[in-house]
Amino acid sequence: MADPIDNGLIASIKALNDVVAQSMDASNPLAREQLALVTRYLGFLRQRLPYQFERDRFELEHYVALAKSLAEFAPHCSVAGAPSLAAAASAGQTVLDSSRPTTAQLRAATEQLTTAIAVLVRGAAHAEPQVRRQVERTVTLASASLFDLQRAWYLPMGFEPDPKLVPALEQALAAPPIG
Repeated sequence: MADPIDNGLIASIKALNDVVAQSMDASNPLAREQLALVTRYLGFLRQRLPYQFERDRFELEHYVALAKSLAEFAPHCSVAGAPSLAAAASAGQTVLDSSRPTTAQLRAATEQLTTAIAVLVRGAAHAEPQVRRQVERTVTLASASLFDLQRAWYLPMGFEPDPKLVPALEQALAAPPIG
C-alpha cells in the first residue's frame, strides 16, 4: 500500500516546483530563494519521516539514562517545587517498557525528563563545586550519542564541514543512549 504522507509530500514538492515556482515574479529573488528552501526542507522531511519514531524513542532512552546517571546528585541540587527527576525517569521508563508507545507519549515523557534534568543542572550551579563538576561531566559525556544523532539526522541539509565524520543515521539510532 502506498504511503499517503509520502505521496502527499511528493505532490506538494511537485506543485511548488512546477506550478508555484513558474508563476512567481522573476523580480522577486527572495521569494524564489524561500521557495527553494521550503521544497528542500519538505524533501528532507520526506527522507527522515520513516525514522521519526525511532528518533523519538532514542531521545527518550537517552534522557532516561541521563536522569538515572544524575539521580545521585539530585539531593544536592534540589530546587524548591522542582519536578522530581526520579518520577520523570520512572514515567519515561514506563513509556519505554510499553509494548506500543505512541509518538505523543514518547515526546511527553521526553519533555518531562528534559525539564527535570534542566532544573537539576540549574540547581547544580548552587551546589558544592565537586557536585557541580560531576553534574557537568555527566551531562557532557552523555551528550556524545545525542549529538551524533543530531548530526546524522541533519546531514542531508549540508551543514557538516566533513560529512565523513558523521555516523550513518541507522548507526546513530542503534548506538547506546549514553556512550
